[in-house]
Amino acid sequence: MVSHPNYIAQCMISGESLCVFDPHARYVPGASLEEPGRRYDDVPELKEIFTDVFPCYLGNLFDLDNATMFRFPLRTPSMAMESELR
Repeated sequence: MVSHPNYIAQCMISGESLCVFDPHARYVPGASLEEPGRRYDDVPELKEIFTDVFPCYLGNLFDLDNATMFRFPLRTPSMAMESELR
């Protein structure tokens, strides 16, 4: 999926789908500048593989079954300088 989840925007939809947006098409396999995002519907399998990504959605504190939870990247000044987003 992604080796640097802090650099991309993500959202979890009803605990069933994970959407990721990689505007530079650097971190999400299959992302391109024309299609910079992906939707993954195999969340239970992904949770087993990427155990460090999913705790950020705080599923132990929030009911994600009928919700959408967004996770936005925080950028340092040096990361912002490298970004093509303005």
